[in-house]
Amino acid sequence: MKKWWQDLQWLILYLAVWVILFERINLTIVVSGLVAAGFSLYFTEKYLLGGSYYKHYPINILWIFKYGFFLLIEIYKAGFATVKMTITGNVNPGIIDIKTDLKDDYSISILANSITLTPGTVTLDKTDNHLKVLWLDVKTKDSVEAGDIIKGNLEKHF
Repeated sequence: MKKWWQDLQWLILYLAVWVILFERINLTIVVSGLVAAGFSLYFTEKYLLGGSYYKHYPINILWIFKYGFFLLIEIYKAGFATVKMTITGNVNPGIIDIKTDLKDDYSISILANSITLTPGTVTLDKTDNHLKVLWLDVKTKDSVEAGDIIKGNLEKHF
């Protein structure tokens, strides 16, 4: 992938976060966001990473939007299930260890954060490709079966 395309994707992502933080969009915000994004990208590559940002954090802007949309749906589904559990009092909390098939730390971290973002689960610890998860509705103590339930379709999107 060409360096300019990688940098453009990061600039778009930084700009999106900038606009979200300002909660409005106008020319001043877009220009200041592009300047801040460009400076951040340059500074990070030159002085903190010592190389290409993309090498350390490979992204694809289309994947981010698709995954974000999918994750939003999963958050709402889990939210409704958690509200129902809480109202009915059918809560069975516990801590479970699960294993992921993902290999790189970047993907595992995104998965761990995605698990935490879905109501009813919180990732407590990550060791290699093992995650320790606080789960509000422990259906099984079997690590593999619990992992399939908790990860659901999240892991398949990597």
